[in-house]
Amino acid sequence: MRSPTLEQINDIRKTGFRPGVVGCLINNDKVLLFYKREYDQWTFPQGGINNGETGEQALVRNMRSEVGESLVKNFDPSAIVIGHSKIEFSEKRQNVKDLQTDDGVAVNMVGKTYFFYVIIVKSTQVNIEDTDFDDYYWCDGDEADYLINTLKVKNKKAMMLSVLELLKSEGYIK
Repeated sequence: MRSPTLEQINDIRKTGFRPGVVGCLINNDKVLLFYKREYDQWTFPQGGINNGETGEQALVRNMRSEVGESLVKNFDPSAIVIGHSKIEFSEKRQNVKDLQTDDGVAVNMVGKTYFFYVIIVKSTQVNIEDTDFDDYYWCDGDEADYLINTLKVKNKKAMMLSVLELLKSEGYIK
């Protein structure tokens, strides 16, 4: 699968979905999950795609912000999109953030669309102080499945399980 074009990203916004990227950091058949104490959850680093920004630009910006420059320096320069997923919010959670198209038209935000990027990491060293998280763990498929199944938010859990299955089926993790 290819990274979405600027036009495709803007078309997603027009439908009320905020486009975003999810970084699936891989090293030796393991995937990196981060823990955020505030939300009591394990997650992949992720973030939104800003107006006029490509998926790759958003990926680099969000990974620098969330996992720190020292880890980003160990990324293989090519990231591969392995899939995408859409989450629709309940009515009371819709429009929690401002959303607009690239030409400035306001749109009612009804959910998020995530693009899953596989990033091969050359080193397993993580300086947790450089991240937005409280802990991390390099997981095999079973360990990641266990941690993801502890999530309480159904939509987030479903999204993360779907990317985990993609990572397994594509042979990135065991």
